[in-house]
Amino acid sequence: MDTIGKTAYRADIDGLRALAVLAVVVFHLSHTALPGGYLGVDIFFVISGFLITGILAREMDTKAFSLLGFYERRLRRIMPALLVVLLAATVAGYLLLLPSNFTGYADSLLASLAFVANFYFFGDSGYFAAEAATKPLLHIWSLGVEEQFYLVFPLILALTVRPGKRWISLCLVGLLVVGSFALNWIAVNVGAHITAFYMLPARFWEMGVGAMLALLPAARQGRGQWLMIPALALVVTGLVLHLELLVPTVPAGLPVVAGTAILIRYGAGGAGLVTRLFESRPAVFFGRISYSLYLWHWPVCVYLRYWLTRDLTLVEMLGAFALMTGLAVLSLRYIETPSRRSLGIRPLLAWTGVAVVALVAVAMAIKANDGYPGRFSGQAAVLNQAVDTHYHCPDGSLMRLGPVEACPIALDGPDPAQADVILFGNSHAQMYAPLVASEARRSGRQAITVPLNGCLPTVSVNLGSNCFVSAQSALDAILAQRKAKTVIVGTNWAHDTLVAAKGGVVDNRTSGPLADGLADLAGRLQRAGKTVILIGPIEQPNFEVASEYSRQLAYGRPHHNPDHRARSVFDARHGAALARLARLPDVRLIRPDKVQCEGQQCRFILSGRALFSDGNHLAQGELWRFAPLFEGVADVR
Repeated sequence: MDTIGKTAYRADIDGLRALAVLAVVVFHLSHTALPGGYLGVDIFFVISGFLITGILAREMDTKAFSLLGFYERRLRRIMPALLVVLLAATVAGYLLLLPSNFTGYADSLLASLAFVANFYFFGDSGYFAAEAATKPLLHIWSLGVEEQFYLVFPLILALTVRPGKRWISLCLVGLLVVGSFALNWIAVNVGAHITAFYMLPARFWEMGVGAMLALLPAARQGRGQWLMIPALALVVTGLVLHLELLVPTVPAGLPVVAGTAILIRYGAGGAGLVTRLFESRPAVFFGRISYSLYLWHWPVCVYLRYWLTRDLTLVEMLGAFALMTGLAVLSLRYIETPSRRSLGIRPLLAWTGVAVVALVAVAMAIKANDGYPGRFSGQAAVLNQAVDTHYHCPDGSLMRLGPVEACPIALDGPDPAQADVILFGNSHAQMYAPLVASEARRSGRQAITVPLNGCLPTVSVNLGSNCFVSAQSALDAILAQRKAKTVIVGTNWAHDTLVAAKGGVVDNRTSGPLADGLADLAGRLQRAGKTVILIGPIEQPNFEVASEYSRQLAYGRPHHNPDHRARSVFDARHGAALARLARLPDVRLIRPDKVQCEGQQCRFILSGRALFSDGNHLAQGELWRFAPLFEGVADVR
C-alpha cells in the first residue's frame, strides 16, 4: 500500500491508489453501496508488488541493494502512522469497548504489532461475519499479508536478479503466481474462502502480478491506450458487483487484478481519458493520503457503529468520511512525511521500540484484567460476557478422518477412529459439543465432531452442489467408522430455500424438506448399524444479542430488537416438521426449544444473561440449561 525508495513518480498510480482506498472506505461505510468495494485491497496489492519490485530490481541491477536499507524504508513507511493509529484505537477502546470486546481487541493488537493479524483474524472470525464489525483492527490483516510477502520476496529477487537477465526472476515469479492463483482457486472451490482471503500463499499471485509488471521491459509510451477504458471497466465491474456471489467458483479479485495490471502497464505517460482522470488533483490527493486513510477509516467506522449500536445514517456516513479524511491529512503531514524524510534512524528506532513495548504492555494488562469490566455497569458486563463464546474447535486441533476432518472433543490419543460417538453437522451441531463431551466422559466413551461449516449434513437436500459433495464425503467417512455406534446430527434450520439432490429449489419455510432430509440421513445411518440422535431447532434472534444488548445498556440506548419472540412463530415454522421426526422409529429427538421456549415466549435473554453469543449460536456459558436434554447421548448401545 505504499511507495518506497527513489523511483520515477507516476501520478496515475496515485490515482489508482485513490480508487482503491475510496472503494474500501465506501464498502465499509455501506456494504450495499459498493458490494465489491473490499477488493480495493487487491488493487493495493498489485500496486505494491509493482512499485517495490521495480525499486528492488533496479537496486540489484546496480549492486546498490541493501536488505537492511530495504527494511529501514519499510519501517519508516509503515510503523509511525500505524503506531499512532494503534495508540488512538486503544484509547478509544478503553472508553468504548465492553470487556469481552476489549479483551479480543488486546489479542488483535498483539497480532497487529507482530504483523500476523491475518493469522489472528483467520482463526477468530471471517472478514464478512457480523462480529467482524466490532473489531477495530480487522483491516490490519492486509498489512500482515504485505509484510509477510516482503519478508521473503527480496530474498527471492536477490537470488535470481542478474543485470540484463531479468527473465530469470520473471519466470520464477510467474511460476509462483500460477501456483498461488491455483491455490486460491482450489480454496474457493472447496469452501475454504477464509483461507483464500487471509493467507499469503493464496494472495501471493496479486502482488506477484505487480512484480511481473515491474520485471517486464517498459511498454512504449502511448501504446496500449485503447486497453485503458476496458481495463477500468473490468476494475469497476469487480468493485460494483459482488462477483463471488454471481460466479462463486472464480476468485472474486480476478477482474480487479487483471484490470489494475493493464492500467499500470499502459498508464505511464499516457494522454487518454483514463490517465487524465487518475492524474487529476482530487485523485492524486486521495492517493497521497491513501495509506493513512486506510489505517484510520476502519476504527472510525467501528467505533461509531459500536457506540451508536446501529448502522450509520447517510449524514453520519458523510461526517465519518470527513473525520477519517481529516485524520489522514494530519497523519500524512505530521507523521508519515517527517518519519520518511527528516527523522534520523536512531530516533526512529527508539520511538518505535518504546511505542511497541508500551502497546504490548497495555495489551497484556487488558488481558490480565479481563478487559477491565469495572468501567461499565455490572449488568452490561454480564451480558457482554457471552459475546462470541459459542464452541469452536480449537485452532490446530483438526485431524483427518478418511477424506474429511474431525475435531476431538473427548478423545484419548490422536486417532479419531477410536471415537464411540460422532457429533455431525455444521456450527449449530458443534455448539453443543461441550455437552456431548461431558456425557462422553461421564460414560467412559470417546467423542469427536465431524464439522460441515457452511453446509447441511443431509445428502438429499442441501445448500448447493459443493455442499452435496462435502456432506456425502463426510457421511461416507462416518459410515466407515466401525467403532462409532452413535451419531448425533445437528444443523441450522433457518434456511427458507434448499436445493434438492435431484435438482431444483425447494421451499423450506415450514422446515418440511429439511425434516425429510434428516429422516433420509437417519435411515442411512441406521442401516449401517448406527444409533441416531437428532437435535431440533432453536428460535434464532438474527441480531447480535449479547453485543447489542450490552452496548445499549452501557450507553443508555433504546433496544432496537425484542428480547423474545412468540412461541407461535416457532411452532408455525417447525411444529409439523418436529412432529414428523418424533415419529421416526428408534430415533431420539432432542428439543432445545423446550428450554428456550417455556410458556408462550421463545427467549433470547434468560435471568439477565444472554442466551446467544451472536445472532444464532447459543452462548457456551448457558449450555448448562440444556444439559438435561443430552443425558445419556453417549451411552452407546
